[in-house]
Amino acid sequence: MIVTSTLAKGAVFLSRKKVIVKRLDAIQNFGAMDVLCTDKTGTLTQGKIFLARNVDVWGNDSDDVLEMAYLNSYYQTGLKNLLDVAVLEHVELHRELKVGTAFCKVDVIPFDFTRRRMSVVVAERDHSPLLICKGAVEEVLAVSTRTGADLKESTGPALKALAAHGVAVKVLTGDNERVTAKICREVGLEQQGLLMGNDIERMSDAELAVAVAVESTNVFAKLTPSHKERIVRLLKGNGHVVGFMGDGINDAPALRTADIGISVDSAVDIAKEAADIILLEKSLMVLEDGVLEGRRTFATCSSTSK
Repeated sequence: MIVTSTLAKGAVFLSRKKVIVKRLDAIQNFGAMDVLCTDKTGTLTQGKIFLARNVDVWGNDSDDVLEMAYLNSYYQTGLKNLLDVAVLEHVELHRELKVGTAFCKVDVIPFDFTRRRMSVVVAERDHSPLLICKGAVEEVLAVSTRTGADLKESTGPALKALAAHGVAVKVLTGDNERVTAKICREVGLEQQGLLMGNDIERMSDAELAVAVAVESTNVFAKLTPSHKERIVRLLKGNGHVVGFMGDGINDAPALRTADIGISVDSAVDIAKEAADIILLEKSLMVLEDGVLEGRRTFATCSSTSK
């Protein structure tokens, strides 16, 4: 009864900091957390992309690239990502390309985390159908036979606050290692080792359990949803109380497996459903200013009940 009352009081405290606790005992896990795994896109970064340049594979400015990107994003069905939103802000292309009358959609090949790309097939009057593909650079180039040519201000302080409270941070992302390394440098997260999705595929659970130890590796790139879940599960097996923060479809398995799943109000529904705590403000400053203030109080009745 005393523990329940304490947790209820903690939940009210967190609500004033715009943090929604879905399970009272999640506060106990939060207080005991010593490892926080986090997705990168929209979590360490701002969650908004600005289209600065459109270039071909040689790095030269190319209007054709922007036009193809616009057609792909416009005719894509299902959930549009941040890149699609940035591309579709160029509404002038809609008029120039006469999208509504000159083109029609033939088919869509959805994105999946194995192919790491999605495609749309469009047809223009008096022309053959055109397949426009987008996705991870390495995967797209790997299936190409020829080429044609003519982030978040609050992250740094939040990471420092987590370190001060004894919480190690690991980045788990589907992006490539170069983008990930750049973001880590910009937010002040010192990279300690790197594991790629392909490396993880070749490792047994015993080997990976050693590799994911807090002292060994803190950056993981080109991951599938199952890779993220596996890393979180093995960290728990190593005796850590593991939190996972993410807001995408690919984060749902890890959110469910973690001792404490953290998401944001603007996340996709499946991520919010899998999470234990919902941040109403998409900012890691919430962790610094609010949640971590009460961490020591909640740690007195900590457990790993999930």
